[in-house]
Amino acid sequence: MRQGGSLPEDDAVKMHVVDLLARDMDDLPEQDRRQEGDGGGPDAHAPHEGRRAPHHRRELAAEVPRRIIDPNVAYILFILGFYGLLFELSNPGAILPGIVGGICILLAFLAFQALPSTSRACS
Repeated sequence: MRQGGSLPEDDAVKMHVVDLLARDMDDLPEQDRRQEGDGGGPDAHAPHEGRRAPHHRRELAAEVPRRIIDPNVAYILFILGFYGLLFELSNPGAILPGIVGGICILLAFLAFQALPSTSRACS
């Protein structure tokens, strides 16, 4: 059976758990250049002066759920859904507010389910 653990960053580098330690994404190419100078073989990529760490764009399919799970957005969706259903009940036949309200309520409930629980006691 494996057990998890936690190491300080300096110890992780000394024990070769991680390859290098960078302060931020802009420091990463500089640290990588230092590693390559330590004897990288022929397949090590050559250091370039202007090289920066690649920034990955999030896909829309991953960005939309991340935005909906935000607590502020979830509560706004819930309020919009409530008012949409309320408007539909007070004015029967106006189909759009009921449909939009129902969709907003469903999205809000899904977002509420993904929010972290605050029922734990603070210590």
